[in-house]
Amino acid sequence: MTINANTNATNATTENFYNFTADCVAYINDIRVVKPQNKPKSSFVSVKIAILEGEKDEPNKVFADLIVRGEQAQKIIAFYKDYWPKFGQENSWFASLRIGSMYPKTYTNKKTGEVVPTMGGRLLTFTYLKIGDTVIELPKEDAKPQAAPQAQQPAPQPQAAPQAQQPAPQPMLA
Repeated sequence: MTINANTNATNATTENFYNFTADCVAYINDIRVVKPQNKPKSSFVSVKIAILEGEKDEPNKVFADLIVRGEQAQKIIAFYKDYWPKFGQENSWFASLRIGSMYPKTYTNKKTGEVVPTMGGRLLTFTYLKIGDTVIELPKEDAKPQAAPQAQQPAPQPQAAPQAQQPAPQPMLA
C-alpha cells in the first residue's frame, strides 16, 4: 500500500486542501446503492472491499467499506452496473484503487455478535479493473469522455517547461 499526502491547489480560488490517499490492490466483494432512512433522497453507492497486503502468495486481507465519491469511479461503477459483484456470486472484481479519507471503524457481526474492526473511506479512482477474466480498459482519472475517433488528430503541442519550485522542507532531527 502506498500512502500519499497530496496538496491539490490546481485552482487556488476553488480548491485548496490536503488529501490523504492510499493506493491499493483489492477484491471488490459487494456494490450496492444505500438509501438512508432519514434522508431518502440522498442515496449513495457503497462498496465492500478486501485490500491485499503482504506476501504475494499468501496476502493478508484488510476489509474496508467505501463510499464511491470520485467522478471517474462513479462513472465506472455506473457503467458496469449489470456486472456488480454480490456476496456468494462468482462475478469477481479485482482492482487497483485510490482511496481517500480513510478511518478505522467497527461493526457487529450479526451471526456471532462479535465486534469486528474494519476501515471506512472514499473510493476515488480505479487504475486497473478486471471483471471475471476480462481486463477492462479504463479512462484516465482526469480524462474527459472522448467523441468518436476522427481520421486525423492534430499533433500534440509542446508544453512550457515547469517553473522551478522550492525544495520540500526536510524533517528536523533531534
